Amino acid sequence: MIRRLHSLLPLGLILLAACSDEDPKNSDSGDATAGEAVPAVDSNVTLSDVDGDGWTVAEGDCDDSNHDVYPGAPELCDGLDDNCDGVVDETHPDTDGNGIADCLETERCDGYDNDGDGLIDEGFDADGDGLSDCLDSEECDGLDNDGDGEIDEGFDYDGDGFLACGPDASDCDDSNAAVNPVASEIDGNGQDDDCDGIVDNERWDAAALIITEIMNNPAAVADPDGEWFELHNPGSDPIELAGLSLRSGGGESHLIQPERTLAIPAGGHVVLGLSDDPAVNGSIPVDYVYSDIRLGNEADVLQLWAGDRLIDEVAWDDGVDFPDVSGASMELDALAIDASLNDTGNFWCASVGVGPGPDAGTPGASGGLCPTVDRDGDGYAPDEGDCDDTDITIGPGMTEVPYDGLDNDCDPLTLDDDLDEDGFDISTDCDDLDDTTFPGSAIDATSSECMYDGDGDGYGSSTPPAGFDAGTDCDDVDLSVNPGEDEVCDGVDNDCDTLVDDDDSDTIDASFSWIDVDVDGYGDATSTPVLSCSGAVTGSGFADNPSDCDDADPAINPESTEVAYDGIDDDCDGADLVDVDRDGFADTSVGGTDCDDDDNMVFPYQWEDNSDGVDNDCDGAIDTADTDSPTSLSLSDDDYDTVSFGTAAIDFCGTTYTSLSISSNGLLTFSSGTSSLSESANSFAGHVGAAAMWDDLRPASGGGCGTIYWFDHGDAVGVYYRDVCQYSSGPQTVTATVIFHEDGLVHMSHEYNDISDGLVGVSCGDGTVDSEWDLSDDTWTDLSLGLGQGTENMVYEQWSSGNDIDGTSRTFCMQSGTDSDSDDWTDECGDQDDTDAQIYPR
Repeated sequence: MIRRLHSLLPLGLILLAACSDEDPKNSDSGDATAGEAVPAVDSNVTLSDVDGDGWTVAEGDCDDSNHDVYPGAPELCDGLDDNCDGVVDETHPDTDGNGIADCLETERCDGYDNDGDGLIDEGFDADGDGLSDCLDSEECDGLDNDGDGEIDEGFDYDGDGFLACGPDASDCDDSNAAVNPVASEIDGNGQDDDCDGIVDNERWDAAALIITEIMNNPAAVADPDGEWFELHNPGSDPIELAGLSLRSGGGESHLIQPERTLAIPAGGHVVLGLSDDPAVNGSIPVDYVYSDIRLGNEADVLQLWAGDRLIDEVAWDDGVDFPDVSGASMELDALAIDASLNDTGNFWCASVGVGPGPDAGTPGASGGLCPTVDRDGDGYAPDEGDCDDTDITIGPGMTEVPYDGLDNDCDPLTLDDDLDEDGFDISTDCDDLDDTTFPGSAIDATSSECMYDGDGDGYGSSTPPAGFDAGTDCDDVDLSVNPGEDEVCDGVDNDCDTLVDDDDSDTIDASFSWIDVDVDGYGDATSTPVLSCSGAVTGSGFADNPSDCDDADPAINPESTEVAYDGIDDDCDGADLVDVDRDGFADTSVGGTDCDDDDNMVFPYQWEDNSDGVDNDCDGAIDTADTDSPTSLSLSDDDYDTVSFGTAAIDFCGTTYTSLSISSNGLLTFSSGTSSLSESANSFAGHVGAAAMWDDLRPASGGGCGTIYWFDHGDAVGVYYRDVCQYSSGPQTVTATVIFHEDGLVHMSHEYNDISDGLVGVSCGDGTVDSEWDLSDDTWTDLSLGLGQGTENMVYEQWSSGNDIDGTSRTFCMQSGTDSDSDDWTDECGDQDDTDAQIYPR
C-alpha cells in the first residue's frame, strides 16, 4: 500500500516509504487511491515513530519509547496502558479493587485477597489461629500473634523479664520485679521470692521443724478419723508449711497446699490431722487436714520433706523402743525437742496430758516430761526415783555431797547441810558434826560462831551469856519480839528497831492523819503523815486520807464534779476531763483530735457514713467528699483472710506487725489466722489480737448479710464490720469498728449490736486467762488511757445472753510501757509516778 504522505516543510520534499510486513497498524497491502485525503497534522506533535511500532504520538501512541505500547496493542497485565485507551490492565482481575491488577500485586496483611489467588492474607498468620496478624492482637501464649517479630510483648507487667502467663510462665508475682525465678529467696519476708513454690524455704533445714507428737491409735473415736500429729517450730521466726510434703512408710504422700497461709509461729505448734470435724476426731483442734495418709498403729514411718530434702522423720517400731499405746498420743519428751533425739524411741512416751477429748494428748501445745525417760543417763528415770533427771550426779544411790545445796541421793529425809541432824544447818550450827552443839545451846559456850537464842525464835540474843556472839533479838525471852516481827500498838518494841508504837513509822495498826489546810475533809497528799495508836486525827486541820490534790482550794477534791476542758483536775483523779464522750480521743479544743466530743461514734479513723452529713472520722471531709476507700473482704462462712499493710507498722503487746488475719467470725489475729467460731476465754487467751464480736457470724459472701472492710490509714489500721449477721439468726447483726494504732493502743466501738452472745476484747496471747471486765464501764479516770493497765494478758467480756456494749466506744491500753514500781500499772497506761507503788490511776 502507499502510506500517507506528510508534508515536510520547508524542505517541500515528499518522502515515500513502503509499508513493511511488521507494521502493527495495518496488515493489508495495495496502493492508495488517487486523491485520498491526508489528515490534518498538529504541528506541535512529533511526527516520528521513535520506538518503531508504526505509530507516532500524533497517531495516538501513548508511549513512543515502548515498541509494545500503541493503539490497539494487546492489553497485557504489566501495569501499563498497552493499547493506549487510557485504562491500565483492563480485562485483568483486580480482586481487592485498589486499581492494581492482581498479577502485579503481592499479598499484604490488610484483610483482602491482594494477589487474586482466592486466599486472604496468606502467609500472615504467624500463630496459626486463623486470624491475620494485622487483624490479630498479641496474646500471652508464646506466639507472635500480631506478626511484629516479638512474642508476648506487653505481658511482663513488672518488667523483670519473666512472664506470669503463657507456656513459659514462671513469674509468680508479675506486680513485683524483685520476685522472679532468678531472684534470691529472702528469709523471713513471708513471700516466695524465687518462685519455686516455697515461701521462705531457706528456713527448712534439719532443725527447723520437729515432729513432737503423734496420735496413731485413738481409742475414744474411730481409727483413723482421730489420727493426727503435731509439728513444732523451735526457732525464733515463723515458718510457712505450704510446699512441704508428707510421706508414710506405706508409700503414701501428701503435698501441703493450704487455702491460705499456714505458718508455725516462733516456738509454736501446728496440728495436722485426717479430719478437722470435732464430732468425729475427738474434738481435736486441727490446723490442716490431709486426706491421703494413714498412720500405722504398730509400726510405721512419718516423714516431712522439702522437695527432695528430708526435714524430719519418726519411725515407730511396735513397742520395741517406741511406746505402743492405744488411747493416747506418742509424745516427745519436753527436754528432747530435737530433730535427732526424736529418732530415738527412748525419748518418747505415752502422753500424760489431757487434750480436749477423751484421748490423752497435748495437741497444739508443749508437752511435759516423760516419766519413763532417763534424760541424764544416770540409769534412773523420774518414775524410778530420779528427783533431777537433768543432772547425772543426782539420783537414787548417789553419794550425798555435804553442803552443796543438792539432794544428791534423792532421799528427802537427808539434810545434806545438817550432817549431825540436830535441826540446824551449817549457816548457824557452829559444829555440824556434833548434834549436841547448836545455836542456843550452852554447851559450846566458847565458840564465837554459835549465837545464843534463848527463846528459839531464830534470832540471837543481843545480850548473850559469855562466850556467844551478840545477836539482834532485843528480848530473847519473848518469842514474839525479834527483828522479823511487825511493830504493833502495844507499848513494846516488837521489831527491835528501838522505836515503839507512834514513834515507829512501820507500826502496822496505827492510824495516819494528813494535813487538811482547806478543811474540805481531804488531806494533802504531799504532807508528812501523823501516826497515832489512838486513832486518826480529823478536823482541826487534819484528815484521815491523803486524797486532796490541791489543799489550798476546798472546791478541788475527789468528791468535786470535774469541769471539762478547764485545765484543772477538779476531782483529783490525775487529769482534767478532755474526753467527755469517753471514746478515747480528746477534744480538739484542748489539742486533741475528736471533732465532736459529745458523740462517742465520731472520732479519728471511724467509718465514714456517706449520707449522714457528719464528718464521722474527723478528717475534715464529709460523706462522699471523703476519699478514703476501705477494701471489702470476700469472706465465706467460717473463713479468714490475711492482709498486709502498705504503710502502718502496728506495735501490739511488744511485737511489731505488718499484717493481720481478719476472720468472718469477728476475730482479728496477728500470730496466725483462725476460722474458729467457738468463742471462749481460754481460747481467746492464746490468740494475739482482738475480738470485734467473736461469734458464729456470716457476712454476705458467705450467704449471710453485711460486709467486712479494712483500711491502712498510714499510722493505724482500721477493720470495719458493717451490719454483719449472726449465722442462722437472720436480723441479729453487729456494726463495729476496731482501730489498731502504731503505739499499741486499740480503739473499739460498737455502733450497733443486738447479738446476744459472743466475746469482745483484746489479748496478747500468752495463754493466761485474766479476770473478766465490764466493757460498758466508762468511769475510768481521766489520767488512764482507757481499759487495761498495761500489764494484763487480756481485757475482755463474754456474754451468753444479752450484751451491754451496744452504742459504746472504748480504748484498750495493752502491755504498753513499763511497771517499774510493780503496782500493776505501766507509765504509758496512766501511772503518773512509776517509782511509787502507791501512785496509780483509780
